[in-house]
Amino acid sequence: MEILTGNPFFASCLASSVLMLVWKLANKSAPVDWPQMLFPPLWSIGSTFILGISASLLPMTLDRYLYAVDGSFGFQASFLGAQLLLAHPWLLHTCAICYFNLPIAMTLMYLVLQRRANEHEANRFIQFAIYLAIAGTSLYFACPAVGPGGAFHADFPYKTPHATVVWVAMPLAARNCMPSMHTAWILCLLWCAPSMSRWLRAILWAFAGFTLLYALSAGGHYLVDLVVAVPFTLAVRSAFRREWKSPGFVLNAAVVAFWFVVVRYGVGLFMLSPMVPYGLSIATLVAPLWSRPRPNAQTAPSAAVPSKYGESVVERAPC
Repeated sequence: MEILTGNPFFASCLASSVLMLVWKLANKSAPVDWPQMLFPPLWSIGSTFILGISASLLPMTLDRYLYAVDGSFGFQASFLGAQLLLAHPWLLHTCAICYFNLPIAMTLMYLVLQRRANEHEANRFIQFAIYLAIAGTSLYFACPAVGPGGAFHADFPYKTPHATVVWVAMPLAARNCMPSMHTAWILCLLWCAPSMSRWLRAILWAFAGFTLLYALSAGGHYLVDLVVAVPFTLAVRSAFRREWKSPGFVLNAAVVAFWFVVVRYGVGLFMLSPMVPYGLSIATLVAPLWSRPRPNAQTAPSAAVPSKYGESVVERAPC
């Protein structure tokens, strides 16, 4: 399909629709309708259109700000990641396959949740992913950036240039860096996955690792994009559950807002000491441990109930 479409991500979305169609034909009782089947390619087209609008409306980007923040760690993670992939073609191809086929992985998870949990939880998984897409696309307009591959195309990935921290004009390219949506969707996959065997869980984690490595190293993201995606995903999950006053939403939304403000107006803070970027990143990734959602009447697991296959299953808390 990639050969026919010229776009590997759109090809993956088309393959997702074909997968659901095959599942529907093989299982007549499968609750998969045409809207679900047509959603992946339509979503791909729609998101491409919106990102095109962002490129037209936002000719100036904050790439050099994000580049400076990454550099405050003492290295440029995206440059080193790209060098690693280019030095190991097998790793490059493996990571690329995982990255571009994320829609297929999410479709498989949707079908697995239908089979092993229930239709309601499967639909909530997709709804959560859509909420992430809407919120993430909105934030792209607040921090427009194209990634190091576009901002430093003459140097990426073998030379890390010295760049003044200023707004820079960029050609028409998607401004979809911060937060990293691939990171958010990977977290969505991991958190919403039902109970699996050890081998399937290992495959899922390996898929997540390869996808994140490619997201960091392909030239479309900075390290800070992946870091901010963690509290962003948690904040959206709390909002999706309508837990607006919960510690999870308040804390993680505040962390995301802090990063957006400090990247735009306080890059000098990161230059004071390497302890600043490392400390802020560790605090960002550890903060979710203090704001884990507590079970309530809506999300607490219920008792075992008989499934349509004659087995007893335990309903899980919705993701």
